[in-house]
Amino acid sequence: MRNDVAMTVITPARLSQVIPAGTSQIQVDLTQMPTRVLSHVSIGRTFVFGLLEDHFSWCLIRLSSIRSINFLLNQPSSEPQVHWSTKTAGELMGNLELPARGIVQFREQPKQTQQICVLGLAKGFIATDGYRQQHIPLAAISYLELTGC
Repeated sequence: MRNDVAMTVITPARLSQVIPAGTSQIQVDLTQMPTRVLSHVSIGRTFVFGLLEDHFSWCLIRLSSIRSINFLLNQPSSEPQVHWSTKTAGELMGNLELPARGIVQFREQPKQTQQICVLGLAKGFIATDGYRQQHIPLAAISYLELTGC
């Protein structure tokens, strides 16, 4: 074990200190796609979920697909603040109006974006209208963007 590397452990009591007070948006630098700005943000154990800059599309991004997150200060105060969530991705997405058109990118290779139509959500899966991919586990997704039909 190396003794020359200092490591700061963030305890649950200190998690709130990571998000600066008054932050209502984040800028997400992605590994495979352009930078995105999200509002109405919930940060979970393995994902970020929020409303995209177009104020029409919802986005779920796996943390392992993110290079960095910048917390944006001095944004409109009418938007809810960025917060930590104990809910699962499926629970947060359960409030969306479905069916919805969108794009998906999977964690495994090839990391190509595919068009989908999400019909519903159940027990960690999204149901689609696709012939070959009728049920997709949320755990297999690195990026999911949904807009109304």
